[in-house]
Amino acid sequence: MPQAAKDTSSLSAQQQRLIPVVILAVAALLWMASGVVRSDDTTSAEQPSDSPVFTVRAATIEANSVPIAVYVRGRTKANREVDVKAEISGSLVKAPAKRGSNVSKGDVLCQIAADDRHERLAQAQASLKSAQLEYDGALRLKRDGFQSKTDIANKFAQLQTAKASLKNAELNIERLSVRAPFDGTIDKRYAEAGDLLTAGQACAKIIELNPLLISGQLTEKDLHRVSNDQTAEVHIAKQMPATATVNSISKRADDVTRTFEVELLLENPGLRYRAGITTDIYIRTGETKAHRISPALLQLDDKGGLVVSTLNKQGDHFLVQRLPVTVVKDEPLGSWVVGLPEQVQLITAGQEYVAHGQIFILYTSDADDDRQWVDLGGRRIMKKKE
Repeated sequence: MPQAAKDTSSLSAQQQRLIPVVILAVAALLWMASGVVRSDDTTSAEQPSDSPVFTVRAATIEANSVPIAVYVRGRTKANREVDVKAEISGSLVKAPAKRGSNVSKGDVLCQIAADDRHERLAQAQASLKSAQLEYDGALRLKRDGFQSKTDIANKFAQLQTAKASLKNAELNIERLSVRAPFDGTIDKRYAEAGDLLTAGQACAKIIELNPLLISGQLTEKDLHRVSNDQTAEVHIAKQMPATATVNSISKRADDVTRTFEVELLLENPGLRYRAGITTDIYIRTGETKAHRISPALLQLDDKGGLVVSTLNKQGDHFLVQRLPVTVVKDEPLGSWVVGLPEQVQLITAGQEYVAHGQIFILYTSDADDDRQWVDLGGRRIMKKKE
């Protein structure tokens, strides 16, 4: 046999003897690999049973009818105020009452000394009587043909002048008393007894606090929702709410703030409320279905909008849903929001730690309004195999 053929036959025999060895090596590698994967799966499936279980609390809440209102921040003002001024000059013999005193329409605020005004009144009365006699006598002479029309006209003019003088003297007597023009309260005193008042000088400032005026600013977006005679709930200095009525709305926006002034009237018997107090105004524009929740449950989404976390039943489990809401009214007991279903499971504890789409199951239900839920996400509640 040639040498080349002999070498080829020897190499083929060696390769055939190596084939079983290679197969065994590959099988061993596959067996080892399967053991590693199985070990990982077993470890993954057999999580420790003492892993922390994440829970939340939720309560079922239902919508209720609540008045919808436009909120305006304002302040109280006097309905009317006026500086009561003297109409004649003279020395003051009676000063106004102390500041804060209530007065009625027609009450004397300041009294001016009469001086010789009563004598001038008597003189005017006498002059009128004399002028009347002369005019009557001229009329009798006219009937007898002894009085011309010109003389009659002069006597009539003198009579009218005497009447005007008497009227002026009577008015000067009345003007000695500076009186309140309406029921109100003395807000300022401008004069004291002994002061010399001149015509046009103020004696006192009077303000009217019943009804009380409340003024606020409406934005452009709320302007169309408010009209005259609508009722409003007002909170003055954290006192019990009262009911006011829209009295007027400005036809022109403020040049700086671009808002419109709205004024409301509030009945104020007993002058319980004062002027100048900051007031929260809720002008009622209708009713809607809303849920009252704690403001602490409100969250912000990625766009800065308000949302709340809820649990939505999906078969035998519950899905976390973050629903957008709008606050329509704030009260000491909570905020009223719209945007939720009529009845909803609201997460009341743990909402800041859950994500939209997370799955929970009912864990305990000792109380309908305080249920506990457990997270099914990941493998945190899986137990070891027995």
